[in-house]
Amino acid sequence: MKEEPIVIAIDCRQFTYKITGIASVLRCLLDSMLKLHPEIRLVLFTPSGFDDSLNRDYGGFPNVTVVCRKFVSEHLPKILWYNIYFPFLAKMYGVTHFLSIKTELPLWLPSGIRTITFVHDVVAIDFAQTMEFRNRLANRLFFSRSIRQSDFLWCVSDYTASQVIRYFPEAASKIAMVGSGSDADVFRNLHLSESDRKEFLEKFGISGRPLLFVGSLEPRKNLSFLLKLMPQLYKRGFQLIVVGAKGWKNSDVADIVNLPEFPEESVHFCGYVTSEELVKFYNFAECYVSTSLNEGFGLPQLEAMLCGCRVISPDNSAMSEVVGGRGLLIESWDEKEWVEAIESYCDKPFEQPDLSPFLWENLTESFIKILRP
Repeated sequence: MKEEPIVIAIDCRQFTYKITGIASVLRCLLDSMLKLHPEIRLVLFTPSGFDDSLNRDYGGFPNVTVVCRKFVSEHLPKILWYNIYFPFLAKMYGVTHFLSIKTELPLWLPSGIRTITFVHDVVAIDFAQTMEFRNRLANRLFFSRSIRQSDFLWCVSDYTASQVIRYFPEAASKIAMVGSGSDADVFRNLHLSESDRKEFLEKFGISGRPLLFVGSLEPRKNLSFLLKLMPQLYKRGFQLIVVGAKGWKNSDVADIVNLPEFPEESVHFCGYVTSEELVKFYNFAECYVSTSLNEGFGLPQLEAMLCGCRVISPDNSAMSEVVGGRGLLIESWDEKEWVEAIESYCDKPFEQPDLSPFLWENLTESFIKILRP
């Protein structure tokens, strides 16, 4: 009996912004699927054109259809396009499956379409009070409902899967995939010279031993704790590079760095950087330091290790899975212990860890198996 063709609809709103985080996960999955399974038809839906930072022309593949259709006006919120117009488009293009890269199923998806929903974390429940109002509202509308109504769940880590089961015991049987990864073709050891390193870092005002932090100003990221370590670390020759953290001048971060006794040259806020620059930061930093209170996976930590960078993280949540045995985990929040651990770890010879569990080729093969009963 002939096997029914698989047609997967994918919500690509994330590709209309700068490619970071969740969007980079989707890009890796799509690239891997196109390489390994060209027999599967993919329909990429978007309300507007893709951002230049995507650096992909998916329309050039014979098994890919890119549907760029606005709803009434391009100025309407994309959430309206997703819930009102996208379900209509999915039915029009005869899709059999829908992959939601966020835990956000549309409200009126046609019946008969099998749904696979990513769960990157459960901060919508655990840390709801730290999120912006619009994100809290979206999560209230979509998160719990999406977990309960999805046919399959793809959790990015064992920790995230355990949290899903903790809050939604009835969803345990829906967890068909666990794992995530990063783009090993992009995030890699560049093997550049010391002069290249010096020239690049000096462009950003870095002359000391560079430490790297990548993330937002969410309180969950706990950047303020890391900043409090910098006066002592600066005395030991370190400087901190902060990538991301947009709008830091209007946050409690500014209260810390504007203290009279805080060494101004110890921290450099770089805002958004290109993927090429980010790869160089990972390559040239002596250590990537995370002080997050909770992570559903640990993507920057993985990116850093792929680039040959040491990683230090708290021993909590999914960071214990990603960094454990590959970097340094710290159990306490004692500032002196962190300062001494960072200095000691940076002085040790670096050994490239085994990152094979995070290869997208293996993840993709597991994903395809759940689509074929």
